[in-house]
Amino acid sequence: MLAGCTSVLATAEWAAEAPQELLAALGVRRSWPGGRYRAPHLATFRRVLRDADAVDAVIGSFLAEIAGFASLTRTDAGSGQEQQDGEQAPLAGAVSVDGKTARGVRRDDGRAVHLLSPLIHGHGLVVAQRDVAHKTNEIPEVKKPLDPRGWAVTLDALHCQKQTARFLVEDKKAAYVFTAAKDNQSGLVAELDALPWEQVPAGHVMSGRGHGRIEQRTIQVLPAPTASGPTPPRCSSSNATSTTCTGRCNPPSPPSA
Repeated sequence: MLAGCTSVLATAEWAAEAPQELLAALGVRRSWPGGRYRAPHLATFRRVLRDADAVDAVIGSFLAEIAGFASLTRTDAGSGQEQQDGEQAPLAGAVSVDGKTARGVRRDDGRAVHLLSPLIHGHGLVVAQRDVAHKTNEIPEVKKPLDPRGWAVTLDALHCQKQTARFLVEDKKAAYVFTAAKDNQSGLVAELDALPWEQVPAGHVMSGRGHGRIEQRTIQVLPAPTASGPTPPRCSSSNATSTTCTGRCNPPSPPSA
């Protein structure tokens, strides 16, 4: 869906009626003589939009670039923010990676479409998306939609995995925040639950209302134990049933799988 249009024909018609100022801002070429900006033909839209993955990548890169976050969607082998004299470079920002099932969209076989998307904290900007095939899940796909070098990546309990932690910290020199550790890492949860939380003062308390309930979250921070999970350097308890794990560039090496 582009510009609120639900078909290629409607998209081309919208472009044909777009004002000159908008066409110029979108980088449309001028026609000669006259020098007016001329929208692409319907046949061009049909040809370009045939490759949906390529269109997603271009749109994500375009949005990231105009927002000043082009490094997140680069395809080169750049190293991002380099470290000097053994010091860690400051983080560029935080990006949340999460999967959602698209409403009202079905594949030819009737299955729902599930998309994995990174969203920049504080901006509400989605800079990429990845179609998660029904024969796989989000875990391996998290490595593909962006280049998080020098960023903090927040992920939910599904991604609280050793291989994901290694990928972000060792391969991408990024930081990670697993927003919860749950039953998929039962050994880690048991070790975290055994920490002396009752002896740790609350670092922050926040309340909110949503989804028909009132929530109060209390944040406490402790060094993480040597656990069977991703073994981050820090962990924090936000409530009685959810524990957050965090990691930064060059932490102690994760244990062998």
